[in-house]
Amino acid sequence: MSTLVDLAISAHGGMDRRKRLSTVSAHLRVGGVLWALTGKEGFMGDVNFEAELHRERFVKKAPQHRPMLEAVWINPPKPATS
Repeated sequence: MSTLVDLAISAHGGMDRRKRLSTVSAHLRVGGVLWALTGKEGFMGDVNFEAELHRERFVKKAPQHRPMLEAVWINPPKPATS
């Protein structure tokens, strides 16, 4: 019996295709009343996200008019245990 992960990978082209892909990216426009109510209106706004698929790393890139706002998150590899 296959697991949900197996089913999802198979539905999207299998493991060979997954190994060929390295990143995924998205352009987001985030806003709404709640951001304004918390005093953070425009905090996220118009951003680009990029994530690496084979290691735990993503980058949040700011729009061109705010180039200094960029964040990178990297989860360092866990040390090998004996």
